Amino acid sequence: MLESPFLELTLAAFTLLGGLTGAWVQNLRVQNNARLTELERLRAESYVGFLQAAANLTALQKSLAAGEAENASGLADAQSRVADARARIAVYGHKSVAKVLANFLRRHGALNSVSAMRSFVSVIDEMRAGLSPLKYDSYEKRLDIEDIGQLVFGDDLNETSR
Repeated sequence: MLESPFLELTLAAFTLLGGLTGAWVQNLRVQNNARLTELERLRAESYVGFLQAAANLTALQKSLAAGEAENASGLADAQSRVADARARIAVYGHKSVAKVLANFLRRHGALNSVSAMRSFVSVIDEMRAGLSPLKYDSYEKRLDIEDIGQLVFGDDLNETSR
């Protein structure tokens, strides 16, 4: 036992201070993790929203080009959904995703060629990379462009496939 009451009191105060500091730091970490989790959710929702809206818009444009005028009423709504998703990507999206998406929009803007579809698949690949909690560059995490093309467009997107 310590011989001085002052020393005992000082030791108790430092112990209490250490405990309070530890609790405060832990609280900050929990709040930060909650913010990051919310950002990841919003990011994923903006990516999925864009992909769904782009697919819907492409299908509508194809049906209109084929002369199916009854689908014309949904065109403005589909364009609005794409614009909304693009805006959310501008706010919540990872920088690399925004860059690849902007390049796709500058060069193509529509899914009307194999080259455009392959570029769009690179956007999807970058979205997957931005959402992966693990090192994405590893062989096991990346999907082949042909596999993504088959999943999204029902086509391997080889230049000879068109």
